[in-house]
Amino acid sequence: SQMAGIRSLRGGRVVLFLATGLVLILFGLRLMASLHVNVLWFQSVGYENVLWRRLAWSWGTRGLVGMLVGALLFLNLRLVARTLGAIQIKRRFGDLEIAEQLPRSYILWGAAGFSALVGLWFGGSVVDGVGIQTLLATSAPAWGLQDPVFARDLSFYVFRLPLLRTAITVAMVVMFLVFTVCLGGYTATGALRWGRRSLMMGALPRVHLGVLVATFLCLIAVRLWIGRYLLLLYGSSEV
Repeated sequence: SQMAGIRSLRGGRVVLFLATGLVLILFGLRLMASLHVNVLWFQSVGYENVLWRRLAWSWGTRGLVGMLVGALLFLNLRLVARTLGAIQIKRRFGDLEIAEQLPRSYILWGAAGFSALVGLWFGGSVVDGVGIQTLLATSAPAWGLQDPVFARDLSFYVFRLPLLRTAITVAMVVMFLVFTVCLGGYTATGALRWGRRSLMMGALPRVHLGVLVATFLCLIAVRLWIGRYLLLLYGSSEV
């Protein structure tokens, strides 16, 4: 009776797919309705081109961040997959048990799917203001006024510095995430393990994790380097 109950759940896939499709359709219709209202309002005031430019930079920034994060994570997971041995799946047919080796392509497709989900999450978490900041940082003209300490144009502190600080912070979070995922992957594959009262790892995990740590330290160095500009901007000096 338990096996019959489990088999009866297979028919629920159709219902699950239909429910997922219905939710996606409703969500898409909601976005289209909101976009239609915004287009009508901007057309009424004569600034429709401003709306399309704003949407292009906003969604373009989200897409770029998502693709970069997904590609970076996938490239690192490919290195982790090299240390993974053959995986066997056991299937039982009556009294006969058969062991089948899982193709490595399945592992790569799984890593690609996981990387895509993480990239989609990071891209979706980018707020609209980042796209506007990117637009201003790339197109804002110089003001012709310089600070008395570093001789930087004041537009740098208003448009480029906040975007640079946000980018470095996001890059540090992404690198820490990639390092954590790769560390867990090497531990799962056995390339990184504790034995003989010491930490044992192969050549590939040592170099790979070392590069990730070095990159993270470089990002910290860049963050400290721009700290002087942030101190001048947010400090308590008369400047």
